[in-house]
Order: sequence, then structure tokens, then C-alpha cells
Amino acid sequence: MEFLTGAEKIKELRKKLKMTQQDFATENFTRGYLGLLENSRRNITKEAAKTITNSFIKRAKELNINLEIDEEYFLRTPKEEAQWYCESELKKENITIEELKDILEIGRVYELEKIKCLSYMRMGEIYFKNNEYVNAYKYYFFALDLNRNDLLADKEITLYNRIAKCKYYVLNYDEAIVLFMREYESCKKFNKRSDMQKALYNLAVCYKQSGDIDKTILTLNKFTENYEFYDDKEEELYICANSIKANCYKDKGQCKIAIDIYNNLISKMNFKNDILAYVYNNIGDAYLGDKDLETALDYFNKSQQIRIKEDKPNLSHTLVNKAKVYLEKSFMKSV
Repeated sequence: MEFLTGAEKIKELRKKLKMTQQDFATENFTRGYLGLLENSRRNITKEAAKTITNSFIKRAKELNINLEIDEEYFLRTPKEEAQWYCESELKKENITIEELKDILEIGRVYELEKIKCLSYMRMGEIYFKNNEYVNAYKYYFFALDLNRNDLLADKEITLYNRIAKCKYYVLNYDEAIVLFMREYESCKKFNKRSDMQKALYNLAVCYKQSGDIDKTILTLNKFTENYEFYDDKEEELYICANSIKANCYKDKGQCKIAIDIYNNLISKMNFKNDILAYVYNNIGDAYLGDKDLETALDYFNKSQQIRIKEDKPNLSHTLVNKAKVYLEKSFMKSV
């Protein structure tokens, strides 16, 4: 796509609206002066641009044409016009990959590094939403590479988060760990407390998936240290983090520590019923691991009572765990 100079815009519009140079003449704006502007022999001033704009709009109304221009239209250079156009296009919610490729090409031609960066990021977002994580990673990485000069400083945290998640979703936990660490450092740089906590949580999840239980616990301890939450989502994240930590201790055979973590959660928080059922189920599982079958059964029953009424989709998990208790009891009787 080609973008015009101010002089070229005047010529083009004048022809489209079938106007002569004389049509623009006023007491302070001569036909000859317009000719000088059209031939780029004079720079277009703000005052001249205003006069030209008013003349074009007046003529367009006479022809019943909706002409949406302002004086800035004639003052923008081709590069500025290209940037203005690209920024307008990038605001579209349902922009396509093909449209973004066109914008990217304009960015290359006019050396608009920020536009290129934003285009790559939007491409990454489209592929990410469609669960195409390999392609999403590629375009997010291109955006991050261009962002080395802080073109999109406000988007750096998001970029690290997205490319880390792309690696996580394709089960490449080692690379995801490195990238979530970079996200964490970026959060510290910009002093984004909430994002910092989320980065630590994601890092812990990656350690857990990679089988590094000790690093998972260390990271979650850092996460929960002085943790503050102000809404339901942050509260839910805190509960999930403690649940993962408790499961880690259970996996290490330290079920009593896992039980203490859950009891501490219950003592300090007011759970919604579906979350309370989840916690009761996990406490029961910890007691089952500690071979305290009666207490385990008691907590599974508490979880079941809630889930029958309010959380039927997860009721099966509790029933399976109850079955494990009865199997364990039968096994102990038969020995």
C-alpha cells in the first residue's frame, strides 16, 4: 500500500471532487499559493491545511459524499500516514492473519518497528487462542525480539508469559521454566506485584510437571510469603498454590505436613462450598496416605455431602477416593 505526501493528497482529492484551484481561493488564500503547495514548492502549514480541509468538506457535502478528513490529514508525512493507518487497523478486534501480514509489510517498507512488533504480537494472540502453540510461540518470539529496545515495554511481561505458556502447553517444561523466570524478572523490573505472583505460581507448576518436587516447594514458599489477595481470582490462586504444595509433601511421604497446610487454609479462609469440598477431599486423601482411614473417610464424607448438592461434576473424584478407603480396609482385614 502506498501513502501520499500532503501535496499528492491535495491533487488526488481535487480530481476526485472535480474542483479547480480557483475553488479554494479566498482573500488570504490564492489560487497561486495552492499551486505552490500542490507542487511541493511550499510546505503545508497548519493554517493552510485547515483552509484546504474546509473547502474539501464543503464540496463533498454538496455532492452528498461523506468525507472524513481533518487538517492533520494533509500535515502527515507518508511515514506518519502509514503509522496512523496501521495503528487504526490494529485496533480492530477481529483482525485476520492476512490483514496483519499486510500491516507487517507496511511496517517493513516504512521502517515502523513498533508496528511490526504489535503485528507479530497480534498474530501470536490469534494462534494462541486457536491452541496453535507452535505458531503462537514463533510470532510472540518475533515480537519479543523486536522489543529489545523497549518498543513495547508495557507488553514485555505479557510476551514472556505467553511464550512460556506456549512451551508449557507443548510439554516443554524446561524451556517454560526459563521463560517464566524471565517473566518474573520482568515483573520485578516494572514492580508488578500481582503479575510477579502469577509468574511464581506458573513456575512452580512447571517444576511440579517436570518432577522437581523440592524446587516446586521452594517456589511455592516464595509465592505464599507475604501473599496478599484482593479478589476471588487471587484467593483461588492462593488456594491452588497451597494445594500443590500439600500434594508435593504427600508425594514425599510427609502426609502430616500436607494435612497441616490444609488445616491452616481452613482456619484462615472462608471458602465457597465447592472449594471447601475440594479441600476436604484433599485432606481425606492426605489422611489416606497417612493410613488414618477413619479420619480419611470422615473428610471424604464431608466432601461428598457438599458435592452431591453443589458440585456434582466433581463428585466422582470423592467417590473414587472413598472406594480406596474401603479397599484399604478390606486389604488390612485379609492380611
